[in-house]
Amino acid sequence: MGEDAKPETVPEALTACIEETCSPAYRHAGGFRFAIELVDDIIIILSLGHNVLVCALCDFRRLILAGEGMLKAEKVGKTEKAQSSLKLRGAARKLYFMTCWVHEQPNEAWPSLARIIEVQKVSFEELASGSRKSERKSNQQSKVLIEEL
Repeated sequence: MGEDAKPETVPEALTACIEETCSPAYRHAGGFRFAIELVDDIIIILSLGHNVLVCALCDFRRLILAGEGMLKAEKVGKTEKAQSSLKLRGAARKLYFMTCWVHEQPNEAWPSLARIIEVQKVSFEELASGSRKSERKSNQQSKVLIEEL
């Protein structure tokens, strides 16, 4: 998914997140297994409902504010500081709109969204285990059983 592309469905959003987590930038953290564990965390947070989501978003806001404070305290160039500050302010704005959106959603939305994501996670795991099984089969078939002399 490109930089300007926006997912329209849950599978598209999860696929984009898993692709990013499996990218070379994050592969060292565990790749696909790490991505599935993150999806598990998302499912748990969503199943806990509205209040937990709001608390998590508030925690993210505090992290962004702490990042802005750390940036002000650091001795870096003005252009680098300005760029980082712009990114942090942009993240804070996105977070604000996400929090507003969460407040607008009915409480019943979160457990059902968690179930939808759980179904998608299972399908991703089945797809991954299926590709591993086919790799094993092709490796077994490529072994020479009888060697000609």
